[in-house]
Amino acid sequence: MKKDNVFCLRMNATVRGALKREAEKERRSISSLLDNVIMDYLEKKATPGESAVISEQRRFPRIRVNLPARVRIAIGSQQINYPCVVLDLSLGGVLVTYPKGSDIQLIARGKLPSFELSFQLPHAEDELHFSCKTRHIGENGAGLHVGAMFDEPAEDDLKRLQTYLN
Repeated sequence: MKKDNVFCLRMNATVRGALKREAEKERRSISSLLDNVIMDYLEKKATPGESAVISEQRRFPRIRVNLPARVRIAIGSQQINYPCVVLDLSLGGVLVTYPKGSDIQLIARGKLPSFELSFQLPHAEDELHFSCKTRHIGENGAGLHVGAMFDEPAEDDLKRLQTYLN
């Protein structure tokens, strides 16, 4: 969705400080965080048929899934595997979650990491493998969420994913 309108908002310093801290946790700007909060609110309040007001911001449509997955991250000279769950999936990227208390929390510090993601689509025999670049990291009460885009996906894996998504 094109963002070509400016909206100014007055708030007290306490609220602004809380917004700033949350935006930093998710590695977003305050404007991006407020945009997400407003979009979530509008999605919850929309009546059936009214959802056209809120169009998809992503280049590729996404679907909600719940697929067990595995992430491999290079930490120094080591390659470490972490279990995770894919929550959203599109041809362009993925949203994965790690349970609260997971060792993966160490990646939320410093530079946003790249990682290898492996998961199996329902009714498929082979796993798909994607190199991913982290776009944002956020925490909620249940755990850590990582949004990432696919980085130069293999044509075969991308075709299999496209067949599943269509």
